[in-house]
Amino acid sequence: IGGHDHGRRAAEIWPVSAPSQTILQDRAQNIARHIVADKGAANIARKDETQAAIAERRIQLKPLHVRDADGAVRTITFDQAIHWHETRELDHAETEQDHAHSHHAAESHSICLGVLAGFQAIRYACEQLFPREIPAADDFEIEVSGPMDGVRDILTLYTGKETEYKGAPGPMNRDSFTFTAWKTSTNQSVVFRLREGFVSNMFYELKNEGATCGHPQLGKLKQQAILNLLSAPAGDCFERLENAAFSNR
Repeated sequence: IGGHDHGRRAAEIWPVSAPSQTILQDRAQNIARHIVADKGAANIARKDETQAAIAERRIQLKPLHVRDADGAVRTITFDQAIHWHETRELDHAETEQDHAHSHHAAESHSICLGVLAGFQAIRYACEQLFPREIPAADDFEIEVSGPMDGVRDILTLYTGKETEYKGAPGPMNRDSFTFTAWKTSTNQSVVFRLREGFVSNMFYELKNEGATCGHPQLGKLKQQAILNLLSAPAGDCFERLENAAFSNR
């Protein structure tokens, strides 16, 4: 008699009783719950590891320096940049949803990706245009192609000049993080853009679909982008878009 016949005859001789089926179902459900719990614990562990790494690298991020009109050197830490942005977020908000997001961000003191990108962009531009000196605020200008409030806020804080987005609304993508910086005394400039991979394309897609920071996947992608920018020197975060080191305005 074949193996299949043995199995069929065994089922006929010893049919599984209703209580046994219930026990098996309970066991299967318990196993499934354990699997889900393990996955959830693993996700939480990864999230905690990412947040711990962000906190460590945030502390290590060196401040920016700029020389004001009176000759005094002003130091701007990243925490000061975040606080500056938080004080201005309600001014940027246009809808009740924006106001709610701004209030939540200020309460949690979360890192704004735009502020971080702008902070690193200023460092990169200064390394290119002022390699052996602290820039004077009135000798330095910088613009960004995208409408991100966080980026513009740190540019304003550093230069002392209010920066406004004058372009037409459009989708967010890597080109939104394209910067042009000038050393006005010599009319030298450098154009550069955030490198591929620092911010996931899915992040841009979700933002363009209207997702906010409360969106679980967007939040995860944002945290990874923040960690990427905090983990690399400014020179590795951006790529120059012109053939020569500098261009003339």
